[in-house]
Amino acid sequence: MKLIESSDLFLLVVAHPDDECMFFFPTIVHLASATGGIPFYILCMSNGNYNGLGRQREKEFIKAALVLCIDASNVNIIDDPLLQDNPHVDWDEELVSDRIFRHVQLLLAENGQDKQTNVTIITFDKYGISGHRNHISIYRGVQHLVRNDRRKFQFGGIISMRAICLLSVSSVFQKYVPFVYFMEILWHYRNAKSDTVYHLTSINLVLAWRALSTHQSQFVWYRKLSILFSRYTYFNQLVEIKTTSLLGTQRNKEMMQN
Repeated sequence: MKLIESSDLFLLVVAHPDDECMFFFPTIVHLASATGGIPFYILCMSNGNYNGLGRQREKEFIKAALVLCIDASNVNIIDDPLLQDNPHVDWDEELVSDRIFRHVQLLLAENGQDKQTNVTIITFDKYGISGHRNHISIYRGVQHLVRNDRRKFQFGGIISMRAICLLSVSSVFQKYVPFVYFMEILWHYRNAKSDTVYHLTSINLVLAWRALSTHQSQFVWYRKLSILFSRYTYFNQLVEIKTTSLLGTQRNKEMMQN
């Protein structure tokens, strides 16, 4: 099953400017080139103001999008006092869920979607790739969103949401040793048959470097090494977030009590 099947809109949700280049580059390359007219957007939940560089990082985020052939109008940054970049703080999952849902509503309104609409949200997994607490908070917020049956659209249509997350790996070898993860890529292409796991690759290192280099405030030596050696520059393994509806769970509890 192809990632682009059965979707009317794609939304990549990241925590900070440069996350899109550091972790989701193969996914962006795939969606920007293969969606066949299906709208693709990126939502950044903060402007990365942990070191007081938020305004600069906002501009860098837009520049990176243009390098990746994404229109500036298709990327948005949230600057909410309750959603500030901080590796030591967990964001409220209901607030994250609400802001994403409101953004999806806005995008559908702009695209004139007034019927049943299938929206695919792509984000981090429960480990947050790098373990950053803001990344993990987004996963929890997206999980909360797709579990809550909040699919009624303000114009009378229905929003059907599915969520897909980028799988983390714990091994340093799997993250940064090319021979290891290229062998893994080869194995997956030969053996993976799942309809809910997607393997996206890119070998366009020049484009990856150009995109990350637009984040000049963050383009330090270890990020340069990361873009050269990290598996996430070349390979994204995505899996659907399987959740049980909160509404359905409540009904089950009521049935058991009766």
